[in-house]
Amino acid sequence: RRINRGNFHEEDILHDVRKVESILNYMHDLHNAGVSDVVPDTQAHNSLISAWAKISNEVNDSPLKAEAAFRRMIELEEEGHPHVAVDRISYNTVINAWLRTKSLNGAQRAEWLLRRMWERYKAAEKESGPK
Repeated sequence: RRINRGNFHEEDILHDVRKVESILNYMHDLHNAGVSDVVPDTQAHNSLISAWAKISNEVNDSPLKAEAAFRRMIELEEEGHPHVAVDRISYNTVINAWLRTKSLNGAQRAEWLLRRMWERYKAAEKESGPK
């Protein structure tokens, strides 16, 4: 199946998104090798999630890919990477990816993520105490 978007086809779009993914992975490789000038941060991860989300109504597995990138952010944050933190942009983007999909369970996945976001907010609020 080819999607024609002006001069772009699905294969071209997928190639570009996979290139974003490759660049982020390369940034991680460089950072892990000790190159301190290269930091795969929240914005870099959100860019990948956004790239997958933008094609979620056209490419069947793109919401899964967006969510996988989102989950990777959570793992990195939990491992203590100081430059990666899931934020409202991360949540909103992956939720929108699921809402735009033609998948039958897209709305349920979006709702599940929204509940996780709320739980995380409440846990952080409880941890920080009253304001």
